[in-house]
Amino acid sequence: MTKISIVYSTFTNHDDASKAAHVVLGENLATCVNILPNHTAIYKWNGVLNQEIEVIAIFKTLPSLLEQLKNKLHAIHPYEVPCIISWDASALEDYAETFKA
Repeated sequence: MTKISIVYSTFTNHDDASKAAHVVLGENLATCVNILPNHTAIYKWNGVLNQEIEVIAIFKTLPSLLEQLKNKLHAIHPYEVPCIISWDASALEDYAETFKA
């Protein structure tokens, strides 16, 4: 198994998530982005309970690119305070090798 990094982020819609995916893929900061369809987000913002439809984007990258990826997402994200959460993961060696191509 080889170490990789995963970044989870939410977006208002598929178009915003797709734009972010194209930017980070174009800059070689991620190898793959999965955009998951609409889900319901229930959260408090400025003390008010909100319920919205969002999409989830899961970015896969090398650990050495993680901070650059998170910084780029933060810079281009349409939310005032975006959800950008990361964790380390392990991948099969042959899959992880595709990250270096």
